[in-house]
Amino acid sequence: GNLSNAIGLVHAAASAGTHTLLRVPSHDFPYLRRALQLGLEGLILPMAESAAQVEDFIAAVRKSYPSSSLRGAGGHASVVRSVAPTAAQFLRKREELLLKAVQVESEIGLAHVRDMVKVEGLDMIFFAPVELAASAPRGQEAGLLLALQTAEAEVKRAKKLLGGMLVPGRSVETMFAAGYDLVCTTSDVILLRATAENIVREAKPFATGPTAGQLQWISSAREAKFAKDEETLVMRLKKSPQARALAVM
Repeated sequence: GNLSNAIGLVHAAASAGTHTLLRVPSHDFPYLRRALQLGLEGLILPMAESAAQVEDFIAAVRKSYPSSSLRGAGGHASVVRSVAPTAAQFLRKREELLLKAVQVESEIGLAHVRDMVKVEGLDMIFFAPVELAASAPRGQEAGLLLALQTAEAEVKRAKKLLGGMLVPGRSVETMFAAGYDLVCTTSDVILLRATAENIVREAKPFATGPTAGQLQWISSAREAKFAKDEETLVMRLKKSPQARALAVM
């Protein structure tokens, strides 16, 4: 995305003393160079599916690493100096201090983890279980979990760092016990959904009261299919004068 949108987040994270990682859209050299000038401590390449793709990413990062002089930093030079007290020191370090990770989120990528972990310079394999499940045919989730566990073992066997989103059905403690070095417990989508649900919950009138029986609340069935004609929102609203729906935009 737009790196300008990340500046505020980097500032906030640095002021809290946390480590800042950025998931980049590709291994585009100009983008990576600008990103590294923000003083980030790690980059994650999404949708990794082959060792060749990982090799290209590592090579691009090494080529993009800014010099300590910050020549050519352009408009972002002031950002680097203001991010954190250690930002200038960080840029003077070699690229080995930068966490370089790739995100595996498809069955194809999962099948090539054994080759990916052999790439020199790669630090971490990061698994995205929700995206992995979405890429698998319906009914094959159990087999996918087994493949994920096999891939996790490949990462640890290669002495690479193991990271990922919280796997449904596992706790943070369970994942750390399984060898994970980094566990992400939530995401922007999950946070957005939780916030929306809280807003809707707070906006609904109490179940008791003078108008409690006069409204019929419409809720989604959360089914992953297209609604039938009579099940669409507009038809449900038109069908009953008492029907109401809360929305979040």
